[in-house]
Amino acid sequence: MEKETFDVLGMTCAACQAAVNRAVVKIEGVNSVDVSLLSNTMKVEFDPNQTDVDTIIEAVKIQTRQMMRKVNSIGVQPSSKKI
Repeated sequence: MEKETFDVLGMTCAACQAAVNRAVVKIEGVNSVDVSLLSNTMKVEFDPNQTDVDTIIEAVKIQTRQMMRKVNSIGVQPSSKKI
């Protein structure tokens, strides 16, 4: 298992937090997801043989596309910190 921390910018409410969580938790190979509205971060534990960082980022972008139009923008990128 690999652990990665992502900066998730633009989350403004619990609905955004839940949408980001839903997007990632359903990816095959993802073991756990912890999305923090307060710190605008997401910690993901995943099997690198089944998924990767780019797939996780793309899933957040696709799932939150509707919310992005309403809230302006939700951006996600790998954090400089590994966990």
